Amino acid sequence: MSDKNPYRTKLRVFRFGGCRLFTLHWRRDLYWYATSGFWGDLRGIYHRVRYGYHQEYDAIDAGDFLAGIMAPILWELATNCSGAPCGYPHHDRTVDTETDYDQWRSDLFRWAKAAHVAMKDEFDSHEQHAQQQKDWANALIEMAPWWGGLWD
Repeated sequence: MSDKNPYRTKLRVFRFGGCRLFTLHWRRDLYWYATSGFWGDLRGIYHRVRYGYHQEYDAIDAGDFLAGIMAPILWELATNCSGAPCGYPHHDRTVDTETDYDQWRSDLFRWAKAAHVAMKDEFDSHEQHAQQQKDWANALIEMAPWWGGLWD
């Protein structure tokens, strides 16, 4: 494994762009951005810094937002972690069970890959897209009992 995180992505900060240069749509977009869009982007940056998400973009598409954040975090945790939750992968914590560190690390990598694939939205058919979303949902369900162990 290399130390470079393959799932690291950049959050889109500014809304300007996406049109061919110097067309009518581009000029209208530039006028809109210069008069009101720039200030909205500054407000969005403020909200991301203060609250951790942008109220207009990140909250609307929460699944992709979470997948975009969780993929690099899970990969970094799997690469640099020095432990695992006590008793992993057994859910019964009252019984003294052996913690499987290798299973924890492989599950972190698997969850990171599921998040990354779900975020990219690259699929050939609707069935493949549905499977990608199902894999990400299953990863979230699997990590739910161990949520506290992700941050320790």
